[in-house]
Amino acid sequence: MTTIPFVNRQIKERETKPLSNFNQVLFNQEFTHIIHCPITIQGYFCVPETVESIGIEAFARCRGLTKLFIPDSVKSIGCYAFSDCTELQTIHLQSNVPVKLNSDSGVFQNVDKSTCVLYVPNGAKPQYQVAESWNEFENICEISEKIETNSRVYKLETPIKLYKIN
Repeated sequence: MTTIPFVNRQIKERETKPLSNFNQVLFNQEFTHIIHCPITIQGYFCVPETVESIGIEAFARCRGLTKLFIPDSVKSIGCYAFSDCTELQTIHLQSNVPVKLNSDSGVFQNVDKSTCVLYVPNGAKPQYQVAESWNEFENICEISEKIETNSRVYKLETPIKLYKIN
């Protein structure tokens, strides 16, 4: 078995493929899967549009993460992916259909779902309100104003301040 030192899990040799790194975030070689983000991340993170899945514990314990943008290319999020992201204030989702979360997965464990605002596309709020785990968020808002972030246009109910990640 091969151990990746900064990822708290082991990967069997036959499952290991070359990995890619962009701004200290670890991806698979095709940039379709996020494997790990360093816990030193600060401010916002925009998931690239090439990403289809976010791995198990990929952002776990990233306490400086405050805003998250997830494009509609993301179809699944692994167990504990955002657990202990205690400063997470907003999550912006571009998918009209709630992103699949592993059941009983603790994806957002210890995220304050009473204060963290979930922004979803216009007309998608009812689906998120009944979707497992997403329905735990008390503040689900449909999108109404446009703002551009990293070459992607997002519509938000209120403007947000974006922070550069070092």
